[in-house]
Amino acid sequence: MSPVIRLTAILLALLLPATASGFCFEEAGTEYGISPLLLWGIARHESGMNPAAIGKNGNGTYDYGLMQINSRWAKVVGLDNWHKLGDPCTNVRTGAWILAQCIQRNGYNWKAVGCYHSNTPGRRERYAGRIATIIADIGTAEIPSQLLSPNLLDSLPNPWTDVFGKPLY
Repeated sequence: MSPVIRLTAILLALLLPATASGFCFEEAGTEYGISPLLLWGIARHESGMNPAAIGKNGNGTYDYGLMQINSRWAKVVGLDNWHKLGDPCTNVRTGAWILAQCIQRNGYNWKAVGCYHSNTPGRRERYAGRIATIIADIGTAEIPSQLLSPNLLDSLPNPWTDVFGKPLY
């Protein structure tokens, strides 16, 4: 990874320790047709809602901000946009854009949620289960028995319309 990208991300994280309001999640959700609660659940899991979070991965890449945007996206989003990831709302919007690409490839389902983290089936399923658990722990519903199923992604309801018997969006 480019030292410029790494340095920029570190500086942004240090200089912009703001927080994302619920509005950021609603705005990004509206823009991409994704539940704001789902985006919040991903941010909660990825960074613990810490906009200055930086994670180093075993493969040499880094994850930045609330949505832990991986450094491999730097070339895709462009350096101008990459330098703005220290802003929590920009970070949430970028995460929603990445999730929207997963939705295009996988449909509106838990497989798309898992795709945000990995395309490896086992990792994808574990990640989707973690996000489902976070959403359930908010108090909107209990975790359905399907979460314990070996075919988790195929058995879960659609996260955009009716996750646990209650609309999210």
